[in-house]
Amino acid sequence: MKTPLITLLAVALGLSVSCKEKSPEVKKVENATEDAVASGKMTKDEAKAVNDIAQKADEMKTEAGNLAREHLAALDKAVTAEEMKAAVKDATKANIDLATKSGLMVKEQAELALKSIDQIDVLPEPALKQAIEQLKIAFKQMQEQAGK
Repeated sequence: MKTPLITLLAVALGLSVSCKEKSPEVKKVENATEDAVASGKMTKDEAKAVNDIAQKADEMKTEAGNLAREHLAALDKAVTAEEMKAAVKDATKANIDLATKSGLMVKEQAELALKSIDQIDVLPEPALKQAIEQLKIAFKQMQEQAGK
């Protein structure tokens, strides 16, 4: 008896998906959530949600690395208070967008965070410079994690 074409396609699709190698980071998260489920600290649904977020974040490494490089350059070039404010706002918006895309932040959280961005305009220059340094550290860490 011949195997129906749809069955062969389903098997082929399953094999191609299962052959994709997971990164060590994703495997580490999956092991941790498996342990948490086994110990009763997390439900299977919670573990699946965490694993899905880890996988999505892993898939976005290249985008995160590019975002980090671009905004580091903008933060480095900002000299005047207005340039610094604009660079911090742009970098913050980009971070929020990336966090939303990756599933680390839900839409409602993103909307609240975006509403508070205008507060950057009232920061005194020393606080603005401190924000820039913190963003630079975060972007450098993103680059390291992305392998860029």
